[in-house]
Amino acid sequence: MKHSRFILILTVIAFAAVPASTALAGQGGRDGCPGYGLNGKGFDGHGRGHGQRRGKRDKGMDGMLYAKTHFLLKHQDELGLSEDQVKQIKKLKLSTKKAVIAKEAEIDIVTVDLHAVLWEESPDAAAVRSLVSKKYDLKKEKALTVTDAFLQLKTVLTAEQKEKAKAVWKKKRDGQRKFRQMPSAMPEPMNDE
Repeated sequence: MKHSRFILILTVIAFAAVPASTALAGQGGRDGCPGYGLNGKGFDGHGRGHGQRRGKRDKGMDGMLYAKTHFLLKHQDELGLSEDQVKQIKKLKLSTKKAVIAKEAEIDIVTVDLHAVLWEESPDAAAVRSLVSKKYDLKKEKALTVTDAFLQLKTVLTAEQKEKAKAVWKKKRDGQRKFRQMPSAMPEPMNDE
């Protein structure tokens, strides 16, 4: 009896879910392509597919630059940075971040244009090639902007400050490794024998 009730409940839930899923499927996705995501968003709900992140946890070159500048500013007292050095680092980070945001916007616009051409009934091959070339030229410019910022950042610190930074970084990294290797803080269960 309980088993048949369970099957009946599952069947009702399954039939109730079918209209909801078909309604969501009809909402369309990016560029009118149904099934890409809800409301034209990507798989992660932010217009990007899985694994494509932006922001401070980004592991791209720009993310590494932001992490490096953050580290230097956080440990400015330990490294003995002057006020002028701190200003230079902040200015470099800000100008690079603005330039990267502008390049990413240009890349996004070219990508939208590319998708529009590709969704045409008979896409123009020359236009597609041109847009793909433009997109990757912009990506190259973005990478070179970040690379130039890295090179500029290396000139801000003195040799002594660079050695101190390496030591602080190593100490921080070793501390993180020890924390990961620590046994669980959960108490052992008591045996009631």
